[in-house]
Amino acid sequence: RKGLSYFKHYIQPHPLFLPINLLEDLTRPGSLMIRLYFNILVGEILSMIAMILSEPLAGLGLPVLVIFLELFVAVIQAYIFAILSAVYIGLLSEEHH
Repeated sequence: RKGLSYFKHYIQPHPLFLPINLLEDLTRPGSLMIRLYFNILVGEILSMIAMILSEPLAGLGLPVLVIFLELFVAVIQAYIFAILSAVYIGLLSEEHH
């Protein structure tokens, strides 16, 4: 839709900012990927610790509660990362004035 005028924002406010602006656009998806990976990893580690510690209480259904808590946190993380991705895409596609 914008054609080649899209790339004009990479040299704003001065052409010396071209490498920084390109690096910013390239690192956003990687940043999201790393954050999501480590959020999931920490959640799994904490779930494993909770399951090990709650093993004596397994008859009371505590491990099931830990699993549901992990699923709840995963849904919230997916929502937040979807919103962040939509914001980043919106920033890339908006009109620059």
